[in-house]
Amino acid sequence: MFTTLAGRRLFPGLLVGLAALASTAAWSQDAKPGDKPPEKPVATTHKVTARPLKVEVSLSGVIESSAMQELALVPKEWPQWLLAEAVAPGTRVKKGDVLIKFETTKIDEALRDLEAGQALANLALEQAQKDLALLEESTPVNLAQAERAKKIADEDLERYEKVEADLAQKSTEFQLKLAAQILEYNEEELKQLEKMYKADDLTEETEEIVLKRARNDVEQAKFRFEQTKSNHERSLKFDLPRAMEAKKDAAKLASLGWEKTRTTLPLALSKQKLDLEKLLLDRKKADEKLAQMKLDREQMTLKSPADGVVYLGRCVRGKWPAAAELAGRLRAGGAVQPREVVMTIVGEGSLFVRASVPEKDLADVQPGTTGVAVPAAFKSSRLAVVVAEVSPIPISDGTFEARLNLTGKWSEPLVAGMDCDVKLVPYKKADAIAAPAKTVFTDELDETQRYVFVVKEGKTAKQPVKVGRASGERLEITEGLKAGDEILLDKPAE
Repeated sequence: MFTTLAGRRLFPGLLVGLAALASTAAWSQDAKPGDKPPEKPVATTHKVTARPLKVEVSLSGVIESSAMQELALVPKEWPQWLLAEAVAPGTRVKKGDVLIKFETTKIDEALRDLEAGQALANLALEQAQKDLALLEESTPVNLAQAERAKKIADEDLERYEKVEADLAQKSTEFQLKLAAQILEYNEEELKQLEKMYKADDLTEETEEIVLKRARNDVEQAKFRFEQTKSNHERSLKFDLPRAMEAKKDAAKLASLGWEKTRTTLPLALSKQKLDLEKLLLDRKKADEKLAQMKLDREQMTLKSPADGVVYLGRCVRGKWPAAAELAGRLRAGGAVQPREVVMTIVGEGSLFVRASVPEKDLADVQPGTTGVAVPAAFKSSRLAVVVAEVSPIPISDGTFEARLNLTGKWSEPLVAGMDCDVKLVPYKKADAIAAPAKTVFTDELDETQRYVFVVKEGKTAKQPVKVGRASGERLEITEGLKAGDEILLDKPAE
């Protein structure tokens, strides 16, 4: 009867007594004289009370300032930035104070060369503008002249072919005929004179003079005839054909000249315009380069953009990863890379804490969560903080980032870059009903169901409960227990 489940529930004390008797009997069989009997086993319980419960989340943080202005070189043209001098990190500066000076010898030389080149470019541009104006004015005249020359050559050729060639040939023939006629006339006259002077009508002396003159005329006529005959042959064989060829060549050359002129002159004019546009563009680029170089020259002396403290490099999530490397380069002769943040001016005030949040704690670190920050340099300080925002995505595997505002005042000399420990309190309750976590068990068939073993009037019963937040080894019970209830610390044997 006592081995049934109902028997266990109705007579737990009897069962315990029987178990004790059985244990004593077993001991008596093996006991030696003088051995004491074993103590009776007692079930360990815990009395539930209402007392404060607080959930804490510990984070690693770093103090940062929102009043930071980066100082970076943003050159337009100049590639080489060698330091002459720079202020030391940690220096407190005012707006407008000189932070860095760079070597200027080479850039000054480059500027002088650019300005001299600009003066020459301006002269070349002015000359090109005048040349273009002249070309624009002369092009129509040259085109008209070439067209007129072609027209004249064509007209000359046409007239020569139709009129002058035949006339030239006739003229040559006529010149030969005329020379022959003159020779014939002179010979006939001499012949007649010789007949006439056979008579003694005239004196001997006069006769000789006339005959001599006649003979000379005949001789001259013969020479002119031979000369004209030679010229006639030359004209027919060479001069007239060559004249025809010359007229044709002249007409062809004039035609080609016209074609070339009307083709090349507009192209030359277009090219001149393009050359001028290129010169204008080159001058514009040179002007821009000169202006940019002058801006780069102004950056050879970098000044502080605000009041604050000088830090080296750029702040990356509260840290200054490039500070050590920059410290070695920010000295006389050191080089700085273009667009490199070389310094950051950190203003006073506006401090906040940037903390890393493990993914497991993300649910407890939400905007509005309060807590304290303990600077590593001031362990006794407690700085009140509140979570302002949390990054929507991880900043690295399993880690998010939170920004916490400092809500109180502090007397410690806090500066950006200091490490601190953050303790947040996402949940607290003054009279929480809580139990040791080990006393709350999970149903093997349904993990959503939790229970404890309640002891009342010597009896043990399984009690379903609902749990809330956990704090260390304590687990909040929101339903199923009340203050004063007594529960088993360990799960009883079946």
